[in-house]
Amino acid sequence: MHYRKAAPARTPESYVPSDEDLIAIVEKQPGLSLHQLAGLVWPDLPWSAGTLGADSATGKVREWAIIGNRTTKATAAEWLRDRLEDLVQRGQVHHAPRKRDEVDVLAGLAYVVPDAVHL
Repeated sequence: MHYRKAAPARTPESYVPSDEDLIAIVEKQPGLSLHQLAGLVWPDLPWSAGTLGADSATGKVREWAIIGNRTTKATAAEWLRDRLEDLVQRGQVHHAPRKRDEVDVLAGLAYVVPDAVHL
């Protein structure tokens, strides 16, 4: 009998999306909340921890590589927001109306790809 190895959990330690990855996700599903986007990017990482000390997008501060050899510290949710806000500044992504039914203000941030990017 052969057993398949389980795929490794997809968390920020195993996968960091590129700007192109994020744009493609938002383009396919316009208006996604940051909470929903984080769930697509890291399906094995809950938004918030159910128990003290458990890993989550909003609880654990991680070290992220940035330009050059520099790093920054942020939760996965903060890092994802910062990446999307950078794309907003560059005009590659726009804000969508905030999802007021989300669990918190950060989770409710929403994004769309402007029509000009479809060229």
